[in-house]
Amino acid sequence: MKKLVTVLVVIAVVLIIFFVLGPFYILEEGQQAVVTRFGKIVSEEKEAGLKFKMPVVDTVVRYSKKIVAWDGDAQ
Repeated sequence: MKKLVTVLVVIAVVLIIFFVLGPFYILEEGQQAVVTRFGKIVSEEKEAGLKFKMPVVDTVVRYSKKIVAWDGDAQ
């Protein structure tokens, strides 16, 4: 019985630490984001909503959708 309680407490503490570190981020309307892991691009997000990232390892860089790259000829 004591082992079961200890295991449950350890699992609860690990889950609390996981959620405190912030595995989720919100991408608002009019924003786009690039998720990087150790400086390398892992994914890009263009749709608004609740998103998931790996805590501590991933970094989210948000940009406005108003910033658009120009691929045309220089004038």
